[in-house]
Amino acid sequence: MLWMYLTPIMYPVDIIPERYRFIFSLNPMSVIINAYRQTILGGGQPNYSSLSIAFFMSLFVLVFGFYIFKKSEGQFADYV
Repeated sequence: MLWMYLTPIMYPVDIIPERYRFIFSLNPMSVIINAYRQTILGGGQPNYSSLSIAFFMSLFVLVFGFYIFKKSEGQFADYV
């Protein structure tokens, strides 16, 4: 639920104070939504540095999740 509210779909990122906007760059979905918004509504190109941060954060979460899954794979069915 928290991730849904931290992804600016119904509100623009501009209403968030500048000192807290770095949190939105750590949310990969927020960066992708803003890139679509900027491309479609703004008529410009997306911020490629933010997209690269989102890519590496997504890659990190994938690798970390895969590691945790492989570590507990034998017991995974017992807990789920």
